[in-house]
Amino acid sequence: MYSLYPNIVPKIKEKIKDLNLTLLTDEPEKLIQQKKRFFRAFCLRKDGKRAFFKSLLAEEKGIKDRFLNEVGFAKTLGENKNHPLYNFTAKTLGFSLNPAFLYILQECLPGNARESEDRFSQNETKKIALILKTIINSPVDAFKFTPKKPFFDFSIYKKSVGQFLKNIPLDRKIKTKIQDFIGQNKGLFNFVKPALSHGDFSEANLIFYKNTVKIVNWEHVHLRNPAYDFTEFWLKRREEPKEQKILKEGFLKYFKNKKY
Repeated sequence: MYSLYPNIVPKIKEKIKDLNLTLLTDEPEKLIQQKKRFFRAFCLRKDGKRAFFKSLLAEEKGIKDRFLNEVGFAKTLGENKNHPLYNFTAKTLGFSLNPAFLYILQECLPGNARESEDRFSQNETKKIALILKTIINSPVDAFKFTPKKPFFDFSIYKKSVGQFLKNIPLDRKIKTKIQDFIGQNKGLFNFVKPALSHGDFSEANLIFYKNTVKIVNWEHVHLRNPAYDFTEFWLKRREEPKEQKILKEGFLKYFKNKKY
């Protein structure tokens, strides 16, 4: 059921005005007509720079928890400039953790995301592997997530991968390769300490600009198995075996000399 937050449209418009922002994309009413759960908009700041504004439209507990995690994560990261992920994310310009009206305002990063069909250079792939390692190596004590219990284990992930493979037209050899990888690396899924996880690590959330790569859209951030983001992205790059090899070699260095 699609249930709106009370008086959400005037609250959004008032906050946009208070922040001296000019909307460059659709008004909230249009997104409500499309039954969107979030209001996402590119805006122009008073100094002429672009910013990204996001707030909740739907009053749903699961969606609200996700957004609380995202805003809280951005807030904590902004307060800890020495955090290893600080330079891999967009700068937070403003936020509210008030349950009555949650929002976040972030800088617009220069550069562009990629499509799933795009290929990455060897250097770009190594930088992606570095981001994956940085995420799971990041200290998490300062972050607070809802719910507190970490997501996923091997059995759940194996089941979801099996369902995923059933619904895509892949050669049997490729499917076997994927299933073999999961079976041979079960230790990466089970009996490991949960680590920070982006939750939606994809081409669309990676921003490439000159020699840098950054990761955006932390809506699904939480604690998960340390192999979660890597495995999900590795599967998405199934048409690029050279990239998969670089990702695997770079990422699995994290697990050397670790005891579980």
